[in-house]
Amino acid sequence: MKLFLKIKEIVIEGKNYPVLSKNMQQINTNPEMNGELHEYQFKTLWMALNQQNFNKYRELTDGEKPGFLDKQLRNNILSFYKGIGYWTKGQIMVKASLTPKQTLFKNKKMTAFTGGFISNAILPDYAGLGKSVSRGFGTIVKQ
Repeated sequence: MKLFLKIKEIVIEGKNYPVLSKNMQQINTNPEMNGELHEYQFKTLWMALNQQNFNKYRELTDGEKPGFLDKQLRNNILSFYKGIGYWTKGQIMVKASLTPKQTLFKNKKMTAFTGGFISNAILPDYAGLGKSVSRGFGTIVKQ
């Protein structure tokens, strides 16, 4: 929080922009899993694939890709839970509906995804899942 409050300007493509206002909000949430299904939408592109699993993904048939991405998403949820100190006792179920998109990341073309998913995991709005969440990728909201 201290670092956030110290930011006076941001630099985008070599141009300085003053930061005139800031907003930070703390929300307490109870992560858990229950018998209900919850629908989430990615508000920003989801970076599901690193270089290793991207090569695996490319070799899959169109019929195998959705299951592979569901597994990646399930692992991302487990990683999020671990990061906030929550250990689940049950199995996380995930079914995603995704569309691949090309994006530039560090001046390299990458495959990322738009869409959403249904899960029995309860996640807070604006949680980040997947790769490069600190750069804004993988932000979700509950529908």
